[in-house]
Amino acid sequence: MAESKDGNNGYCYMTYDGASNGTMYLNWKPEAWDGDCWAYFSSGKSVPKFKFSNFGGKSELLRDCAQAHVDRQYIGWTHFVKMAKDQKAELVIMSTDVKIYFVDNKANVFKAEVGKKYTLDKWEGVAAVGKDNSALDVQGMEKFSFLDNGRSNGASLEL
Repeated sequence: MAESKDGNNGYCYMTYDGASNGTMYLNWKPEAWDGDCWAYFSSGKSVPKFKFSNFGGKSELLRDCAQAHVDRQYIGWTHFVKMAKDQKAELVIMSTDVKIYFVDNKANVFKAEVGKKYTLDKWEGVAAVGKDNSALDVQGMEKFSFLDNGRSNGASLEL
C-alpha cells in the first residue's frame, strides 16, 4: 500500500493476552505480519505514523475479558469490526472461537467465514456470538431485531 504525506496505510491485528484478567490488543503494523492473531484488517485509509511507533504499535482494545467474562470479548470483536469499517478496510477473521455476523439495510444476514477478506461498506450492523450459538443462523432479520438478538446472545453494534 502506498504511503501518503500524513501517514501510511497498514495493518491492524487483534491479539489476546491473559494479562489483566484477559486483554484484547490492537497491533498496528506498516506491513503484513505473520504472528498469531484473532483477526486483522488492511486499512484503506492513511494511518498516522504514530500508530505504528507508539509502544511498538500495540495498544489495549479491552481489558477484563478472560473466559469468565467472555461477553466482553464479544464487545471487543464488535468494536474491532467497527474500527475496520471506519478505516475502509478489508477484514479477515482468523479465530474459530467466535461467529461474526453482519446485517445490511435490506435485512440480509451474513456470517463471516474464517480466513476470507471482507469489505464492510454495505453492512449496517455487526454481531459477535460464541462458536456454538446458532441464534443468528438465519438468512434475514430486520436490523433492530438483529442488533437486539446479537446483544442477547453476545454483543452487537450498529455500524
